[in-house]
Amino acid sequence: MKEYKAGTYILHKGYKPFNPSFINEDIDWNLEELAPLLQDASLWLGKLNTYADLIPNIEFFIKMYATKEATNSNRIEGTRTTFETQLHRLNKLNRNCETIGMKFKTIFKL
Repeated sequence: MKEYKAGTYILHKGYKPFNPSFINEDIDWNLEELAPLLQDASLWLGKLNTYADLIPNIEFFIKMYATKEATNSNRIEGTRTTFETQLHRLNKLNRNCETIGMKFKTIFKL
């Protein structure tokens, strides 16, 4: 498993994109090597689950975090977007969806 290479970086038109290797090759699953890693991953997933249980509205938290990450990603790309602007757009989108939902219920008498 230590000899396995996930891929290589090849210079192409001024960029070095990652070129993944084929995964249909036989992999030697050495359990002595993998067992501690799987145990560690399981431990960290358990800790993450504990924190998720402590947050009262996990869906709201995830939406806010995704919005924050989108704002940071825009900054990297050079777009000037603030967190507040993104929240305003989401709020406007939610209001439009509610309006459409009410019209849908009225039309179909739900």
